[in-house]
Amino acid sequence: MKATSIYTSLRLGEGPLFIKEINTLLWVDITDCKVYSLQLETKEKKIYSLPDTVGAIVPYKLPIIICCVGDSLCYLNLETSKIEKTVKIFDNPVLRFNDGKCDKYGNLWVGTMSRAYNDKTSYKKGSLYCIKNDEIIKEYTGFSIPNGMGWIDNQFYHVDTIDKCIYRYTVKDECILINKEEYIKLKDEPDGMCIDRENNLWVALWNKGKVIAINNKNIIDEVIVDNIHSSCITFGDTNFNSIFITAAEDDEYKKNGALYMIKSKYKGLPPFSYRTK
Repeated sequence: MKATSIYTSLRLGEGPLFIKEINTLLWVDITDCKVYSLQLETKEKKIYSLPDTVGAIVPYKLPIIICCVGDSLCYLNLETSKIEKTVKIFDNPVLRFNDGKCDKYGNLWVGTMSRAYNDKTSYKKGSLYCIKNDEIIKEYTGFSIPNGMGWIDNQFYHVDTIDKCIYRYTVKDECILINKEEYIKLKDEPDGMCIDRENNLWVALWNKGKVIAINNKNIIDEVIVDNIHSSCITFGDTNFNSIFITAAEDDEYKKNGALYMIKSKYKGLPPFSYRTK
């Protein structure tokens, strides 16, 4: 399968998110500190500017979403384009938020990585946070580029791009990760990830220009894009049977970052929303 580009003016496209209630796809440009939205029926596009790099976005209480910005959570109102509230989560100027998702309890799981991610001194300096009510309730250290994540029952899957590995854990008491194991080691660098209704893991491969589907540690399908830096994936559209893929710019081939779409025989799942008291 090959996906078609539907937006082509990105630098570091990442973090696609579909919100069914408003039939809207959102995604981020980490480097340009922006959130983009596309209403799938009307094709209306909006761009929201944030004060720092935007690693991930998750649903909250519409019209508000949560943006993981630099070292803080920003409550962004999609209707007014205003940040309703900002909460600083950690204090380390050399790190920034990267990928994140919410679990079924409404907790936000989000990773941190070095802002200078190509610096060897950044190796294993990142963390994985579990955030509840705007406070860290659990931290796991020793990650370089913590990335795509998802859950199957009480199993948590999580990527570390530098390790070229997807790890699997058992979740206990909402935020306790035990029984860490190397689920699958890849030849290429895994980036963003999501899980469909058949429990297939869909993983974007950085520097490879494609997304692969993994089931029981076997690659069962793939989607190709015309940009080598495929970065993240989600399912969306009315029945969650469209695949959306982000990509980053490629200096070598003078290629802009982009957003891609393809209809699929697979179906995804709606994202969980962030909850507060």
